[in-house]
Amino acid sequence: MSEKTIAKSKKKHTVQYDRWGYFFIAPFFLIYLVFSLIPLVMTFVNTFVEQYNVGLEVEGPNFKVPTYFQGQEKFYTSDIEGVQNALNSLSVSGNVDEQTVATVRKTILSTASLMDTSNVNFNSSFDKMAKSYLGKSPKELTDATKAFVANEEWGLSEKYGKNYDRVVSNLDKLASEATVSAVDEAFTAKVKNSLADISGVPTRFMKAFNKLAKSSMGKSAESFVKSASDLVGKKEWALAKNFRTVFESDILKYGWNTIVMWIMGFIPQIVISLVLSVWFTNTELKLKFQQFFKTVIYMPNLIMASAFSMLFFTLFSDAGPINSIFIKLGWMDAENPLRYMQHTGWTRTLVAAMNFLMWYGNTTILLMAGIMGIDESLFEAARIDGASPTQVFFKVTMPLLMPIFIYVFITSMIGGIQMFDVPQILSNGAGTPNRTTMTLIMYLNKNLSSKNYGVSGAISVILFAVTGILSSIVYKSNMKQYQGRR
Repeated sequence: MSEKTIAKSKKKHTVQYDRWGYFFIAPFFLIYLVFSLIPLVMTFVNTFVEQYNVGLEVEGPNFKVPTYFQGQEKFYTSDIEGVQNALNSLSVSGNVDEQTVATVRKTILSTASLMDTSNVNFNSSFDKMAKSYLGKSPKELTDATKAFVANEEWGLSEKYGKNYDRVVSNLDKLASEATVSAVDEAFTAKVKNSLADISGVPTRFMKAFNKLAKSSMGKSAESFVKSASDLVGKKEWALAKNFRTVFESDILKYGWNTIVMWIMGFIPQIVISLVLSVWFTNTELKLKFQQFFKTVIYMPNLIMASAFSMLFFTLFSDAGPINSIFIKLGWMDAENPLRYMQHTGWTRTLVAAMNFLMWYGNTTILLMAGIMGIDESLFEAARIDGASPTQVFFKVTMPLLMPIFIYVFITSMIGGIQMFDVPQILSNGAGTPNRTTMTLIMYLNKNLSSKNYGVSGAISVILFAVTGILSSIVYKSNMKQYQGRR
């Protein structure tokens, strides 16, 4: 066979191999497209719209939404119409004065009262609760109302802040000034009216309304009422509202919670992993049963986070084995056991401990791979020159291990930002105590569970940007010395 024929057959074989390669790659590309690329694109799209799923029905997408009313479109639309109808029915004349402003404000608040549009059952639930207190003392009803309003199902205490504080003050005042010894329909109505500060138009609307009232003094009262009605129905882009809603929430607090718990778990994780990886790769130590220990330290990584969380929840419950051991040893009072889940420090420590136990084995394996890639002659040369083990570690091992170390750091940081399963299960999704273990992804999941996809998309985009920026900063600042090398 001639050389030309051989070359031709080789070329043909190569082309056929490439085609088969594309054939085998295609399914993986489709999997990436379906499970990664499309969800990523839809996440960005969701930030531009307001969209809710109510059962099998989809409401939206709406690109423009009311500025001051929140919730699902079919509910806030009726709320806005109700307030505007109440304003249109007002009979005002002359010029705007303090009395006119007070009348318009009272009309808006009384009409929008209790219209928390994402919790449309608030009114009926309150009426049912209040009915059960008929004949009891006024203080019992006001205390029950405070607890009812603060219930996580409504989330009003978190959403409306100072408005909620005013409601509590109003309820305390009602209880102290009550002229009846037992709750009746009239007193129940007073309690319900005292909740007017918690409405579908909270602090931001009142600031805008007060500004409008101040600029309208001395002008036509009819014009002022119309401007107030327009203010109620004012719309803005859903994109702006989604991001504003996120930044007006406690996202910074949740971010701080996430950072603290990640650092608490990462520092012991990276320190112990470095020590173990150096020991296991040191040819001079000649450790026995290395394969056994490597398997043991990696095994926690194979256990599901949910199983780990349930195990720790059982161990550290009020009547769990840990408290039982301490009580038997006389270190703890049986009538006053340590309630780990009610202390911020203990709960965060448990979350950090679980993350450490689950991931230090994986980190150790990665660092071992990096150290084993370093030429053994470099370690021998350092020892011959009289370098101590500490000097070898800091002068030889760490500089050459830095690319792998940075990879481990960045992936761990991304995992920390995405921390969800452990605190979610340990705190039953509430971030207890007092939302001090609520992480960013838990907050995202909370919005997803309420089917608020616009805000969820905004949170996801923010996390995507933060992760990219932090990863770039860490990589660029530590890898400059390696750039340009082949």
